[in-house]
Amino acid sequence: MGSYSKQKGASFERTVSEILSHWASDMMRKDVFWRSAGSGSRFTAANRGRVTLNPEFRLDIGDIVARDALGALLLDIFVVECKDWASLDLRDFFYQQPSALLGGEWLKLANLADKSTKMPLMIAKEKLRRPFVLTTAAGYAKLCTGLTPGQTLEVRANFPCYDIVFIALPEVIANVSYSKVFGCTNLVSR
Repeated sequence: MGSYSKQKGASFERTVSEILSHWASDMMRKDVFWRSAGSGSRFTAANRGRVTLNPEFRLDIGDIVARDALGALLLDIFVVECKDWASLDLRDFFYQQPSALLGGEWLKLANLADKSTKMPLMIAKEKLRRPFVLTTAAGYAKLCTGLTPGQTLEVRANFPCYDIVFIALPEVIANVSYSKVFGCTNLVSR
């Protein structure tokens, strides 16, 4: 991966960290989450070949880490990865031939989440487009627990053969109550 690609990825991870921090804290904080050192490499290096997760690294998996207890609530359930690409190549999913890029990254994330007994949550975007949340049907159901009665979370694409659901990130942030999903109270302010 080139230097520009790494910078672009790091920038997107910082942006996602702030978006998730605002969501978790009802717009009061931007430091609940931050990009991980090595974007998940610490977990991979420490657990290469293991089936079970070392508890020391339970919240350090993926591209985003928690900086306090409020963020840990999300990361105890989901492994979060961030991807910023020129194209997501979604049309390939319709023909059941997912691109090596998105399909391969999704499979890696799904395997990592499975090994850590969590659910995968990828935040991915195409150049000059809004980001999507990609998760499993179970992850989608978990996010829907934060909706008010009668409200729905629009699925933009669903590929059951890969257990992957696409939702617009701005819709999740605007409509899903973090505190309802993760059962937190009185953790917003420091």
